[in-house]
Amino acid sequence: MSYADSLQYLNKCLAFLRSREEQEKQMLEEAGGAQLVNSTPDWDVAVTEWRIQNQCHELTRARAKRFIKEWMAAQTSHSRER
Repeated sequence: MSYADSLQYLNKCLAFLRSREEQEKQMLEEAGGAQLVNSTPDWDVAVTEWRIQNQCHELTRARAKRFIKEWMAAQTSHSRER
């Protein structure tokens, strides 16, 4: 398979990832994480790393709330260390 032939599959993958990122962003904002999404340019990386560490295949509303809670706790403890 050539690169040109694989572009259609790569574009489908990219569309899926963008759609999932938008859904996760919406869930995080609904869970009280608007500050995270708006103030952290790498919020999607932070969520992905958290999902990997916690072996979460899919971000749900409950997991979004848990992530926000843990993220805020980590930010609070990090700011106290300074």
